[in-house]
Amino acid sequence: GLNVENVIKKYNILTKVDGNGGKISGQNDEVYETVTYYGNSKKDIVITPDYGYRISSIKVNDIDIQFTPNDDGTYTLDKFTNVVDNKSIVVKFERKDAVVIVNYILEDGSKLEECESFSKNTKEIKEGDVYIGFRGERFDGGKFYEDALKNGAKGAIINKIDGLEIKRLENKFVIQVDDTVEAVGQIAKLKREKYNIPVIAITGSVGKTSTKDIIYSVVSQKYNALKTQGNMNNHIGMPMTILGLRDHEALVVEMGMNHFGELSKLTAIAKPTIAVITNVGTAHIGNLGSRENILKAKLEILEGLQQGGTAVINNDNDLLHKWYLDCLLYTSPSPRD
Repeated sequence: GLNVENVIKKYNILTKVDGNGGKISGQNDEVYETVTYYGNSKKDIVITPDYGYRISSIKVNDIDIQFTPNDDGTYTLDKFTNVVDNKSIVVKFERKDAVVIVNYILEDGSKLEECESFSKNTKEIKEGDVYIGFRGERFDGGKFYEDALKNGAKGAIINKIDGLEIKRLENKFVIQVDDTVEAVGQIAKLKREKYNIPVIAITGSVGKTSTKDIIYSVVSQKYNALKTQGNMNNHIGMPMTILGLRDHEALVVEMGMNHFGELSKLTAIAKPTIAVITNVGTAHIGNLGSRENILKAKLEILEGLQQGGTAVINNDNDLLHKWYLDCLLYTSPSPRD
């Protein structure tokens, strides 16, 4: 399963955790870290610093708290076993070596949640899902987090909303972030890193979806494969597809774009082993100005191609053929290598 707390800790996307678990993560370049503990626990509080650091002092509401170093590198707060809300905890770390980043988790000893399934539609929530509240042009999905939790979601990840009071439900969690799109992209990136499988990414001006379906039909003859559903190929749909990985042995994803930089973000998440460009036409020429610029934008898919990966192009397309000939001219001995 995917441990959301560890994802949050690694990518620094957390602003606050609400829930009975009382877990908090933090990340900072400084040796001082201040957090607010949310939750109520009668268990010992344990702090786990990142490798290369040790704790030199802990203050709670400006009062020094004694702590005991444990053999496993963690620290137990000796006189802080009955926690109430909104305690300001200041932890001072000392560097033991050249490590720069401080990562730690503050938890109450309860089991961290394993999150394996995600949904962005409250009406399609299944028991145990994590609800993602995306912000659209007409509404903010974060405002419907209660519906998702009541429908069976174990937790929700939503944008920070001014004036929204988070209601705590037993055994549920709510995580507020600055940008749910960025957060889900980072979670999907980490999940992709957990799978050593073929990942085939397809882009192009036209034919992406049909090409994706054809490739999937072939790959699925041998592998338990996952593919993009429909044309969910943007900065939300593609990460959500990756979050659907379970025991799959191959992944086939479609990538769409309207502007420069969009494929760069998607390919950095998917890290394809094979990248396919169907063609370069005139779609989105109003945004990019020329077919040559469309070619540049499509070639961004290669930025995330894994070392030793394969690029597949439509050599009958004039601009892709010219790009191939340029590769032959400037690459030794050939672009195949």
